[in-house]
Formats: sequence, C-alpha cells, structure tokens
Amino acid sequence: MEYLNLPMHGKRNLAINDKYFEEIKEELERFLDDFDEINNRRFVKKILFNQEIKSNNTIEGINDDVLFIEKVIREASQIEEIERRRRIINLYRGYKYILTHRIIDERHLHELYTILSEGLISVTDLSNMGCLYREAPVYILKNGRLDTVLDQGLPYDLIPKYIKYYFDFVDERVTGTATDAFIKSQIMHFYFVYIHPYFDVNGRTSRTLAMWYLLNNQAYPYIIFNRAITNGEKNYDQSIIDTKKYADISFFIKYMMVNVKIELEKELIMNQINHSVTSKMDTGDFQTLNYILSMNGEINVLTFASIYRRNNTFKSVIEIYEECIQPLLDKGILEVVRLTGKNMFLDFPNEVLRINPKNYDKDNAKIRRLNLSNK
Repeated sequence: MEYLNLPMHGKRNLAINDKYFEEIKEELERFLDDFDEINNRRFVKKILFNQEIKSNNTIEGINDDVLFIEKVIREASQIEEIERRRRIINLYRGYKYILTHRIIDERHLHELYTILSEGLISVTDLSNMGCLYREAPVYILKNGRLDTVLDQGLPYDLIPKYIKYYFDFVDERVTGTATDAFIKSQIMHFYFVYIHPYFDVNGRTSRTLAMWYLLNNQAYPYIIFNRAITNGEKNYDQSIIDTKKYADISFFIKYMMVNVKIELEKELIMNQINHSVTSKMDTGDFQTLNYILSMNGEINVLTFASIYRRNNTFKSVIEIYEECIQPLLDKGILEVVRLTGKNMFLDFPNEVLRINPKNYDKDNAKIRRLNLSNK
C-alpha cells in the first residue's frame, strides 16, 4: 500500500495498492506491445474530435450521434439548438487547446475551464464564482431532491489549498510505461472531481485534464478512456463513491483499466475489419460496430436499435437500420444469419446478425475481455 501526496478531507492521504490492479496492468502492456496503429497522433485525431467528444458528453447525459457532432463542428453556425451546439463546440475547442498547450498549471486550467464552460454556467453560479473557483457550496437537484453525496466536493474555502496539492502531484515526474502515465492521469481525473472546484462542468474538465496529461506523455492509446466509461456509467459513479469512502483509489484505477482494455480489444477488431474490407469504414460505421461488439446475447436489429437509442437522440427503427446497419451489410462487415418472428419495421422481419468472420481473427489470444461467441 502506498500513500499519495493527496489528502482526503478528514481522512488519511489517498491510498493506492498496485497489487489490486497488477494483473490487468500487465495484460494491458502485453496487448499494446505491437499495436502500433493506435500509438500515434493520427489515432488521437481520428478519435478525439468525434468519438471522445461524444463520450465525454454522454457521461453527462448528453447523447449526440457522432455524425451530428461532426456536422456541428463542420457547420456550427447553421445548427439551431444553441446550447446543444455549445456543449460540442466547447469540447472541440478545449481539445484543440490541450493539443497545442503543454503546461498544466492553474493559469492554463483557468483558460481551459473558460473554454469548456462558456455559455453553460447559470447567472446565480457565476455571481458566486471567485477569480478562479467557486465561493459557495454546490447543490445539485436530482429527481426533485437536493443530492450532495456525489457532487458537492470540498468546502469551498479549502479549494485553493487542495488545488495546490493537485498541481504538486501533476508536476511529480513519472517514469515507466504508457500504462503508468494512464494510472496517474486517472488519479488526476478522480482527485479533480473530488475537489469539485466549480459549480458545473467539473466532470468534463477533469476528464479533459486527464486526456491532456496523456497527450503530454504520448500515452496515445489510452485517450479512449471516456468511451470506456460510457459502457459502464453506473459502476463509474460507484467506483468514485467507493474511493471517497475508503480513501483508496485502487477501486477506481482497476475499474478504468478493465474498461479501457475492453475498448482497446474492440479497437483491435475494428482495425482488422477496416483493413479487410474493400470500402473503408467511416465514423458512423465505427460507432455501429462498437455498439455491436458491446452487445451480449443475440445480435438483432431491434436490440441494436434499443442500444442505439440509449446512447443517442431518438430515431425510428427504420432510420437506424438504413443509417447504421445497412451500410455494414453493404460493405460485407455484417451478415444476416436468420429472421425472427417479429417485424423490425413495416412488414420486414427482424434480422439476426453477425460480424462476417472472414474479416477478423476471432481466436486472437489478445482478446480476453470481450465475449465474441455471439458475434
């Protein structure tokens, strides 16, 4: 057990026990050994400005399709829903900022937060902001009641002191692998949420800070960690609660590592498929395939539509079929196995699908977390 130089209010310093996640750390490092396609800035730019914007916002309950996000970035002035557009553009500008600024300190944090929160903070909250941080308690209304268990953070008068601990920790030199950099980035991620220095946009800021650290340390494969959270959001909140309760971040680190490994396995399969087909996959194809790889049990159109709607704005089944499923059928990525007794829309029977086995290695020894038996 190691104690970090990060105090927990009213408790000991934050503890970390690397024995708790030693096995998954070794698994990750073996996995990344010869996966060069995701260990470069090309991968960052491919993922950052659509999938990671989507995932960072989805964690906050903002469910925009990746193609809509690309449209907003491309045609920002033509999208009518101003607040919806702003949540995307703010992250886009924030990600551009961390790609072009290396120094992570209070001044640059303030600049980043200003970008991420522009137009999203209420007049009341703005009136209670100091030069840098909030100067009043946080109260979040959930389901008609005040909920301060997860979201209130530290008493506001302690924020400057604890932010100093935070940046002292950020400045500590880390040696080792990209996975070590990822572990530190997730400690930063948790501790910033723990401090909760603002009234709103703390989560997106904490996750963007973690991504900033990963970029600075060239730990490129791990920038998909927001996508990992969206596939297990309830456990994400619980891992934060457990870490606060026991002052031990081992829970949180293991949760993040396991879920990132799942996403990396998906990335390996999607890369193999993309190289195997004649017509290359676009952003929407990658999103669809990611959802299919996440599915347990039988893969059919109606079940896929349910998963799609959970993570995106509402579309009819026929729209989902035509925009998501049909392109993968046309490219030979998906195959229809059989029809069911239900109709998926109109008089069209529901289709049971599988990924074309010719396009990827189902028996790859590196795939340990994904269940491919139904794929």
